[in-house]
Amino acid sequence: MTSYAKGADRVGELAANTLAYHLAEPAIREALVAVFQMIADAIAANTDGDQRAVIRKSPLPPAVIAELQAWLVEQAQPLREAIDAGNLLDFAAEKIISHNSSPAIRSLSSGLAVPEALAAWVAGRPYQAIHARLHELEIKVSGNHATVEDAVALCENGFAYDLAMITASMADLAEAMEGNLHAGLARLQKQIKYGLTDPAAIAFVEAGMADRVVASALSLVWPNVRDRAGVRAAFHDAQAREAWLSAFPAYFSAVASEIAAT
Repeated sequence: MTSYAKGADRVGELAANTLAYHLAEPAIREALVAVFQMIADAIAANTDGDQRAVIRKSPLPPAVIAELQAWLVEQAQPLREAIDAGNLLDFAAEKIISHNSSPAIRSLSSGLAVPEALAAWVAGRPYQAIHARLHELEIKVSGNHATVEDAVALCENGFAYDLAMITASMADLAEAMEGNLHAGLARLQKQIKYGLTDPAAIAFVEAGMADRVVASALSLVWPNVRDRAGVRAAFHDAQAREAWLSAFPAYFSAVASEIAAT
């Protein structure tokens, strides 16, 4: 069987796995498979191998993937400079935000507040501080004054999910370009996902201490931690561990105990 035939079979299989296919009449099913095949042909004709690899694992539309790759190539040198200067977020925020599809972001009465709120989130500012700034700027959400719940949704759904996903796709595209660019964007993706900048705090979150306040406090005690092994080593001393975690809910002591035992 030729590679084209195999691809056509795969497209038919993907179409057949949709709810629309199962609910449709035979003629509609044929049309649905034809639409899937047109999309596949367009992707094959207008993307390269690296783009297709990212498309396979990214929920972003292929056209967005292609645009992001073109932007990365065009802005490669300024991006390198921004990474070296430690201000990648400032440089890339506008591009990242421009591709968002989050209702938590799009429902804001003014998009001008988004870059500032994103920077505050990445800097580890608490929800109430971000909400206070939205209130100060008289930002409304779907016509109503922004609440603390809206600020939480903006950070958790808009930033930690949607914008982090876009940044992850950019990092994947940059991997084929050069290591430093990929590393910088991958680091930014984690910062946007977790709402933290300090690498030790991020390591504590990824190990299981999934609270920004707790992770930030622990990063002050063990600033050189960079991965789960480092977190495990930090938690090995049960007495020291409990002394620092006693100010937080008992749940975190239980999680820390499990990490130390693994």
